[in-house]
Amino acid sequence: MEIKKSVQSHRVDFKAYRDARNSGVVLVSPETVGSRNIWMGVGFLAPAELGPSGAHEPEEALFILQGSGVVSVDGQETPVKAGTGIYIPPNVAHSLRNTGKTSMIFVVSMTNVQTGNLVSDVSGELCFNCGG
Repeated sequence: MEIKKSVQSHRVDFKAYRDARNSGVVLVSPETVGSRNIWMGVGFLAPAELGPSGAHEPEEALFILQGSGVVSVDGQETPVKAGTGIYIPPNVAHSLRNTGKTSMIFVVSMTNVQTGNLVSDVSGELCFNCGG
C-alpha cells in the first residue's frame, strides 16, 4: 500500500498556536492528507477557557498532553490532567474546560469524518464552535 501524503509534526508551528485562545491545528483530515475515516488535531486552551462543546455523529477521543481541566460527557464532569485519555461516544454532548494555571494542550481524534466533519475547515485550523 502506498502512502499518499503525510503531515509531520515538524511542519506545524505549534508555538504560534500556544498563546492563541481556543485554537489548534489539524494534522490528519480529508483536507490535509486525504483521510476517509479518521481525523486528528492538536488543541490549545488558555487558563479558564472553555473549548470544544456540542454533540456530533463521529466517535471522539481526547488525550491531554499538558495542563489540567474538566471534561463533561453527557452531563458528567470528570477532572483531567496530562496523561488522561477520554472516549466520547457518538451524539453525546461534551465539552472541555481548562481549570489550570497554564495552557492546556490536547490531541483530539474522530472517526467517520465524512459523516460529521464539524471541527476542521479547508485552512487546516481547528474550529471548535463550527456550525453554530
